Amino acid sequence: MLGFVASVLAVMAGQLVAFVFLLAGLGKLLDQSAARQAVAAYGLLPPAMARFVGAILPWLELAIATSLLTGVLGGWGVLVALVLLLI
Repeated sequence: MLGFVASVLAVMAGQLVAFVFLLAGLGKLLDQSAARQAVAAYGLLPPAMARFVGAILPWLELAIATSLLTGVLGGWGVLVALVLLLI
């Protein structure tokens, strides 16, 4: 019984993380210029690289959400999500 509860909680946690990435990606797509400015404001990347990262970040977040929700390339989705969260 405990294994079943742990499995259900793991699935729910994965879906919650996917939902967060989905909302983040959609929010950035709705205001792409603000997303690029936010990445540039960190000051960690040269301006050209910051614009590039700001442009691809929403699509990466949506890909992670899709991977986590569907299980397609699930291991890679988890890995990329972890890397993105650690940066």
